[in-house]
Amino acid sequence: MNLDSPPTHPAPSPDSALSVSPPERQEWGRTLVAWVLIVAGIYVFMNLDKWFQETEPSEGQAATEVVHPQPSLNSELVAKLVVGIAPFAGPSQTGFMSIDEGLESGSIYDRLTLVAVQVRLGKLADARARLDQLKQDSRLLESKDDRLAPLVISLGELIDLASRRVSSTNAEVDQNADVTPSDATAPDEAGRARIREVLGWSGEQALVAAGVGGGVKLDDAMVTLISLLVFCAGACLGGLLGTGWLIALAVMAYKGKIRSALSSSTASSSTLAEIFVAWMTLSIGLQVCLALLMGRESRLDNASTAAISSLASLAAVLCIYWGRVRGFSWGQIREWLGLSCGQRLLTEVAIGFLTWMSGIPLLAIGLGIAAVLAGLLGDDLKQAGHPVQAALLSAGVLERVIIFALAALIAPLVEETVFRGALYLHLRRVTGRMGVVVSIGLSALVSSFLFAMIHPQGVAFAPVLAGLAVAFCLAREWRGSLVAPMVAHGLNNATILTLNIMLFA
Repeated sequence: MNLDSPPTHPAPSPDSALSVSPPERQEWGRTLVAWVLIVAGIYVFMNLDKWFQETEPSEGQAATEVVHPQPSLNSELVAKLVVGIAPFAGPSQTGFMSIDEGLESGSIYDRLTLVAVQVRLGKLADARARLDQLKQDSRLLESKDDRLAPLVISLGELIDLASRRVSSTNAEVDQNADVTPSDATAPDEAGRARIREVLGWSGEQALVAAGVGGGVKLDDAMVTLISLLVFCAGACLGGLLGTGWLIALAVMAYKGKIRSALSSSTASSSTLAEIFVAWMTLSIGLQVCLALLMGRESRLDNASTAAISSLASLAAVLCIYWGRVRGFSWGQIREWLGLSCGQRLLTEVAIGFLTWMSGIPLLAIGLGIAAVLAGLLGDDLKQAGHPVQAALLSAGVLERVIIFALAALIAPLVEETVFRGALYLHLRRVTGRMGVVVSIGLSALVSSFLFAMIHPQGVAFAPVLAGLAVAFCLAREWRGSLVAPMVAHGLNNATILTLNIMLFA
């Protein structure tokens, strides 16, 4: 035997440039068990917070603690946009943003926000008519929120005060000042505090318009409007560049100019699935432990608690040690999961920017699917949101820095490792015999759907997150390394958090 001669290998198949070897037969039993646990884990992820909410308050909480709802962030955004656009529209055109439809169809708090905005815009007759309608609303009459009835009274007093203030101004112009603002009874201090507490920015705007508020800049709405316009312009430009990049990738793949970085993988399919199961188990266990130590509002609305929760998620990445338990080396595990810098770190980072932009058109497609799905399920996409939004808006500077670090660094590190690192390659191995296009498409869709379902925005919003995740899968397929998906994921999260601060803070 000639030890210097190279080993011989069978000739590659025509699809070898992109195909991934299927798992051995003995792995199928372990894979089946892993998928039963994955389905069960996703179901737990989707319902965990609801179960916590149904069982609270816990023994550590006061039984009399009451958590009051607030107007949705969407209603505040609509209110700021309408107020911001008002100076550029004629007095009869300030409602062209469909404020009636956007807020009237919402909760009782959203409808009260509409009343406050109409006071701010000087539409006092409309505000009075809507407030009278609200007094007959069953949601108001049946509400257990003891702030609502006094709030309606205070808003009524505010409308009267604003109306008499307008009348007084008109009378002074006519040199007939028989009516003055002092003729109207302003809401007392408790009433003004209630308006601010429940209605937030919109309530303060109504107080300022009636002459009894202060401390809020009336150009906040302009900042919101400009921020949203800049964001939309950037999203459109990024979407065009991303679409071009996706087309270029498709053409290069068709001509054979790019190859899959996963085609030569001999990873253990069942071990990859088990690593994902281990992550789910650790994540759920850590969340349960946190829930036993604190109430739901503390978990969701306190920024420092959000930091602790995210750090706990980072601890769950210890699941990759399961590969060592199965007898594989750290080098093999790192290769499977894409935990490397790729060919060159700066190149991978640059591709991460392109990946982020390529996710914009896919996200837009997901948004269209989500709109159809929301109609079928009767869900309201306007109410979809992540709990970290509330934590971010109520946080201080240091806490915001912590949340940004967690969202833009830790979350991409953990989620890309388990979803694009372990789960996606596992699915590519399992579907390896189905053909290249089917294998990549099915693996990307399934892993992206599961990625979306662990997030709290709801089933109807899942196609939006899944569309973005598909772009991450394509980068993983091409590059092998997770640097590009991690960069794209971090950029997306940082952009969304920055937009939330600009719009709502």
